[in-house]
Amino acid sequence: SYIILFAAAAIIIVLLLINREEKPEDRAKEKKLRHVSFLDVDPRWADSVLSKMTLQEKIAQLFIVEVDKSFLTDSAFAAEIPEPGGFIFTDLSAEEMVSVQKKLKEKEKIPFFISVSENSYFYNNKHVSSDSALISYVSDDSLLNEFSSIVTAFGKQTGLNLLNEPVMNGLKKDSLFFSGAFHLSNKIYAKRAAFFSEICAGENLLGSAFVPFEIKDSVKNKNSTAYLQTLVDSGVAVIEIDKRWTENENQKINIGYHLASQIHFKGIILGSVNEKMRVRSQLVKLIENEAGLIRVTKYLEALNALTELVNEKEIEKEIIDERVKKILLAKSWIKQKRIKEISSRSVHPRQDVMEKLLTEASVCI
Repeated sequence: SYIILFAAAAIIIVLLLINREEKPEDRAKEKKLRHVSFLDVDPRWADSVLSKMTLQEKIAQLFIVEVDKSFLTDSAFAAEIPEPGGFIFTDLSAEEMVSVQKKLKEKEKIPFFISVSENSYFYNNKHVSSDSALISYVSDDSLLNEFSSIVTAFGKQTGLNLLNEPVMNGLKKDSLFFSGAFHLSNKIYAKRAAFFSEICAGENLLGSAFVPFEIKDSVKNKNSTAYLQTLVDSGVAVIEIDKRWTENENQKINIGYHLASQIHFKGIILGSVNEKMRVRSQLVKLIENEAGLIRVTKYLEALNALTELVNEKEIEKEIIDERVKKILLAKSWIKQKRIKEISSRSVHPRQDVMEKLLTEASVCI
């Protein structure tokens, strides 16, 4: 009889656990995890624009073009070619960025993604920080959080809508240091990157975090991807993959598949083309790695190469439509909080001395 009572009680407990009512806070927490804010936007604008685009206009949206000061006088984009998805500015001051964007707005049919290169958190003579690598050596989280808030606010004020997470961007310039430092501190870096992506999401900006090639040894081990999981759980919108993932044709690990299927990342994957190597094969690998944005400097060459690949049916048109739809959703979401007038004015009382504060707080042996 004791055995029967024990068995019955066990069954009742199991049934109660299975059918227990989920608390609202549990549902809210689950919704927050693995969630990308721009996917909630009303899709009607994105669907309308997508339905009117030619194939090459769709393909063009996949490219974000790196340009420097020569772009101010360059006539390459004056020709009758589709507009790229966006631009990455290098070595432009805040005033120059604002000036260029005002000219771009006169001709843009679809809003551009606007970003800056890894080393461009200085913008003008009044620095936010002129050395992004410096940030990697700062252990004061409260100061780094303040720095991230300034970067986000000043970036938005100067017209940026795709912002690189500064700590990892500082590290990725030195792969030898990165190889050791990342494995030692990936949880710290993940925490900082997660904080940055949450600030960006609150301002309807796309926060971009970096996935180093050094993580390849742990991708196969599900218990060793804490960095990636923390990023995704924070709602990061864009994940940039190291160009070494696609430069090597013998590289067998598909980081895009891992992010999408194993880590459940639903945002945009940003990849880069090394134009000193075969462009076509890199484009194929980037698309295979789920890339939705491709960073290039030679836009026309990349645009023509990807158009050929689609026309030759090496890449399916449906894949292009799927990636472009996500880009248009992100642009529609950004527009909801877009500021009316961009400028280079200061946004924070400690903005001009932040570089000095970071230097004092950094520790480097």
